[in-house]
Amino acid sequence: MLTGILLQLMCVTHNNLLTIAQHHTVACLDNIVHQHFSPQRQVVVSMPGTEPNLAQRTLLPVSLQYGFEMVDQVLNYINEKTRFPLLTSQSKFTDILPDTGGMFDDDLYPKVHSYVIFLWTEGAEGNLLASLMHQLNTLRANKYSNNRYRQDMVIVTNQNSQSLAKDLLEFLWKTRRIVSAVILVQRGNELEDPVLDLYTWFPYESGHCTEGKFTLLDQWAEGKFSNNAHLFSRKIPKDLMGCSIRVVTLHYPPFVILTTNYTDVDGSTAYKFRGLEIEYLLLITAAMNLKVEFLRPMESNLEKMSELEESRADVVIGSFSMRFYHLIDGDPTRPYVYTSMKCYTPCPRPIPRMESITRVFMPSVWIAAVLVLALTAAVFWITTIIIFDAKSADFTSYKTYHHCFYMVWAVFLGVSAPAMPRNYQLRALLFIFIWFCFAINTVFQAFFISFLIEPGYEKQIQTPEELREAGIPDLVLDLFMKEFATDNEKAYCRDDECLINLIEKHDIALKTSKHHMQYIASTIGITKDYDKYLCSLYDIISPVMYGMYLTKGSPLLDRFNILIQRCLEGGLGEKYWSNLRWSAILESEAQFMEHGTTDDDMYFVFELSHLTVAFYTLLLGCTCSFTVFLVEIIFDCMHL
Repeated sequence: MLTGILLQLMCVTHNNLLTIAQHHTVACLDNIVHQHFSPQRQVVVSMPGTEPNLAQRTLLPVSLQYGFEMVDQVLNYINEKTRFPLLTSQSKFTDILPDTGGMFDDDLYPKVHSYVIFLWTEGAEGNLLASLMHQLNTLRANKYSNNRYRQDMVIVTNQNSQSLAKDLLEFLWKTRRIVSAVILVQRGNELEDPVLDLYTWFPYESGHCTEGKFTLLDQWAEGKFSNNAHLFSRKIPKDLMGCSIRVVTLHYPPFVILTTNYTDVDGSTAYKFRGLEIEYLLLITAAMNLKVEFLRPMESNLEKMSELEESRADVVIGSFSMRFYHLIDGDPTRPYVYTSMKCYTPCPRPIPRMESITRVFMPSVWIAAVLVLALTAAVFWITTIIIFDAKSADFTSYKTYHHCFYMVWAVFLGVSAPAMPRNYQLRALLFIFIWFCFAINTVFQAFFISFLIEPGYEKQIQTPEELREAGIPDLVLDLFMKEFATDNEKAYCRDDECLINLIEKHDIALKTSKHHMQYIASTIGITKDYDKYLCSLYDIISPVMYGMYLTKGSPLLDRFNILIQRCLEGGLGEKYWSNLRWSAILESEAQFMEHGTTDDDMYFVFELSHLTVAFYTLLLGCTCSFTVFLVEIIFDCMHL
């Protein structure tokens, strides 16, 4: 027996062959790679950065240990069939895998889904958990690594311990949320036919919601699997049996609304939330039979993300834009709220009806009309003086300029002339002037009635330059944008107070999302015609898509995305959004009639107040006439 062993060792030393145990390990890995990994996908073989630490002396040479020589044999064995592109990675080096130039998600570089990881202790006090953590960090830092979707992993160790395999799988689940992993544990010695036990981890099993279930999946013996189990099957059941999911959020209507908080039986504070985004979460968790546990609300987005990164929370929700996904250490779901970020400005005020009358014609037209009156009166007077005999009785009414102007003014206002000219030349001139006055009065009356019914509005602010010229500060009201705004750019008033100042005082402009502003408008009683009260710059700041974030590598992500898509297709979110705004309107009954639609918006009653300009003109004429009358009396008294 000893002679046979020595002969086999000599053969291995000189010919660099595999032992029986290593042969079984390589054959098992080859079967897994070619039968269970996704075809035509890249496979990464990862290893530690140094040779294994041999704590005890052994008759076997180093090449027979689970070291670099073993990895080389595996690579040669797998690469013989040339079905998979192979990449290698070492935790000691960060540039083994090619870099993609800083692009986080570039379609030109396919992501890696399949991994074979070799573990052995490094250094004098090394352990396998530290080696696994170093290798995962190296893989995660590379752009080829698929950090956001399922990762199929096969882990081979040089320590055959069932408890160690459980610790490694539990470490993968709790720190990286990796469940699609299999660990090979050898039973037997190097020189006999060993049995390889394949262990895996099943989270969310009944009675194991938080810890998971350590399970023997299959066994490799005599060159084949005993059960032919699917090694990388979907391990998340559709019914999660009421397992809890921890959610961290904050109060930010209408997306997240804190409805109540109370002290639970164990003395902790429990929170209840509703809102547009929470509705999607509740629909998803109800379909998956998950119990939602809301954690303490946090105002800072950085604090919420730290809860997610440190695995103290499973989901972060509350106005998180998808455009910042590369800055957040978590997996985003499919976006479910589509809105736009705008800068809302004061709406143009209605022009007073008194002022609208002067807008019937341009100033140049008014000046031209006055000049026509003056010149027409001058033509009548000069024609009467120079061409005709002014002393004739036929021209008594036209012998002075003020009589001529009086006649022209009367015709212009549509009043009969005090005396018709008897001469055909003056009649022809008067006939032309009457037609001119008729055309002007027709146009004036048409526009006059139109402006009385709808006087129009002032010019709307459409560009940031016009906003700056108006001296109106633009403040940030959106909660996510406030994280990046300075103190001078933030709005410190309540949402409803800010909107009332915007509508009534016209002293601020607000930057926020369309959904947020519409909800605030509903809370103060604006039922319809949002464009009448909510005006914005012509260009939007940016389109925004909101979604929730799960811990990186969460196995719940795919199921969440499927259910979100079904909610969007069924219009459940839009239905809730409509009901939410209507509920806010009903709760603001005191302001309902103030901002709601009234009869004044549908009908127009022509009253004496609308003829104020006519009475003002009459008062001006009477004042001028009385002044002239006094001047004439004083003048006559002085010459008696």
